[in-house]
Amino acid sequence: MIQQGLYQVIIGIALFGLRIAALFNAKLKEWLDERKLTLQKIAEKLDRNKPTIWMHCSSLGEFEQGRPVFEKLKKAYPNHQFLLTFFSPSGYAIRRNYPEADLVCYLPFDNKRLVLPYLDALNIELAIFVKYDIWPILLLEMKKRNIPAILISAQFRPGQIYFQPWGSFMRKSISTFRHIFVQQNESQSLLRSIAIVNVTCVGDTRIDRVLEIVAELKPIPAIEHFLQGKKAFIAGSTWSPDEALIFDILDKLQELDMPLIIVPHDISEGHLADIETKVGCPIIRYSKMNGSIPNAPTILLVDSIGTLAAMYQYAALTYIGGGFGRGIHNTLEPAAFGRPIIFGPNHHKFPEALGFMSAGGGFEIRNSEDLQHILDTLSDESKRNQLGSANLQFLYRHQGASDHIVTFIQHML
Repeated sequence: MIQQGLYQVIIGIALFGLRIAALFNAKLKEWLDERKLTLQKIAEKLDRNKPTIWMHCSSLGEFEQGRPVFEKLKKAYPNHQFLLTFFSPSGYAIRRNYPEADLVCYLPFDNKRLVLPYLDALNIELAIFVKYDIWPILLLEMKKRNIPAILISAQFRPGQIYFQPWGSFMRKSISTFRHIFVQQNESQSLLRSIAIVNVTCVGDTRIDRVLEIVAELKPIPAIEHFLQGKKAFIAGSTWSPDEALIFDILDKLQELDMPLIIVPHDISEGHLADIETKVGCPIIRYSKMNGSIPNAPTILLVDSIGTLAAMYQYAALTYIGGGFGRGIHNTLEPAAFGRPIIFGPNHHKFPEALGFMSAGGGFEIRNSEDLQHILDTLSDESKRNQLGSANLQFLYRHQGASDHIVTFIQHML
């Protein structure tokens, strides 16, 4: 009870701090104001008398992870309502009009005063949480109401609070899940070490999603116009350290006749302008590709969100950013197109990256010399195709997690 009380105090202080900060930050104010409308939207869009299947995702990446499960359930339960919630504005802003959901809105902050009216307003038959966005007050209140919740595509590590002597409150919160579906056997063993045994290792539902993306593939005329039949070196979700390495190999890319497409994680005007200043080749922004392309640019700078996954169809080689920071971004998308993948050293929390390295189609680099060496090694198209195919085969061997989860849900409901 002491830990729970302390947690609620911390949440209260955080809320107060956010409200003060919002006085000076328009985006933060918009985020908070939008959250206040959650109950109003539920009242307008959902019928309290109809059962609701609810999925919660932290952000856009977790939504893509949970999406195959959401859409399979939507087909299996046509008479249910489907609610999708986000915590992060990046996920909500892009998927607020997602047509498969009856309502997309923000999740209230984990405070009893906000959680209880939210639960009162809904007739939840099942709650699905994706990966890691675990809110203890909400889960404990759902447990009191006998609302079943499951956690999917979860990953656990020994250093997390659940496995520490002082983590009893958080252990209590994850014990409320009817079932937990994890990506790795190591996560299952960790949970069993704290007496949580209702766990199944089914793998990563994102694999099902990226294979769906390929199946739904459509051409991108602007990219085809830029490439003129060539294949590109696509650097996705890059940060400044990644871009610095890529600038060092521009001459090599020109030697290989491989145009460069950069898709930065940060598409603020300041960062885009910085990239344009640093490159020594003609460059054009994706948003300005209307008709003819001036100066025959060899670099395309993508200044929009939501296009990267489909662009990988035009890649000869791919580089995934984040490996010189907090961790690499999505490597599954280029793998689904059968492309070799290069990334920085911070990838050890990402089992799929280790899987691609074991398969032969994933490459770790630590500096621009490593990157140059890989470009030399993979200058031959047949070699690239062989190693990219190894990545795709890895995905095929590990697909099907969403079907396992949906089958379990159908037996449970």
